[in-house]
Amino acid sequence: SEDVRVLSPMFDDYRAYSLGLNLGYRGFTIGGSVKSTNAGLADLDEDGYLAFDAGITFKSGEDKGDWGFMLNYGQSEANLVGTNPINPPIYRDTQTAQAGVTYFVGRGITIGAAAQYVESNKPATAGGPEEATTVVIESSIKF
Repeated sequence: SEDVRVLSPMFDDYRAYSLGLNLGYRGFTIGGSVKSTNAGLADLDEDGYLAFDAGITFKSGEDKGDWGFMLNYGQSEANLVGTNPINPPIYRDTQTAQAGVTYFVGRGITIGAAAQYVESNKPATAGGPEEATTVVIESSIKF
């Protein structure tokens, strides 16, 4: 760690902590996770990267005619306070929401659709605020 600081006082040992948990009962699954890291940068004891997500899924079964549904929300924030704490040089706040549905055509065969919305705020020098919407149509065959 001290050798790294001699070469560049901006960097330090990488530290990350993460935890996730899913609980399921009768077709329902509720879950979430959280992660915090210094991204290998020095002096990020209070600032750095923090992310979390939480979601719920439901499946009525896996046979022909059954359905599955999903909702999820996530947020992440990255900060590195510099000379201007109002607009730090590394700053990004991102939120995302997803929803989806799956139909079981037959045992092991599904079709589905999902939508995702992402909103990201960052300094103008890094591209400024962004918004995106994605729609996905999917199919799968398991054997």
